[in-house]
Amino acid sequence: MIVDVKGEWADTMALVDKLTQIEGAEAVLSNTALARWLVLDRAPTLEDLADAPSSLI
Repeated sequence: MIVDVKGEWADTMALVDKLTQIEGAEAVLSNTALARWLVLDRAPTLEDLADAPSSLI
């Protein structure tokens, strides 16, 4: 399922945390997970995602 979230980055992070509690970390792929992997405190940009392995995206 793809969920398009409108709003603040903190709201997106809270939603991902709730979904992860319900379904488990392995079931939720999100921009917040990519941001954490890239050590960002904000939504990743396309330039940031270029640094991630293509197998993650």
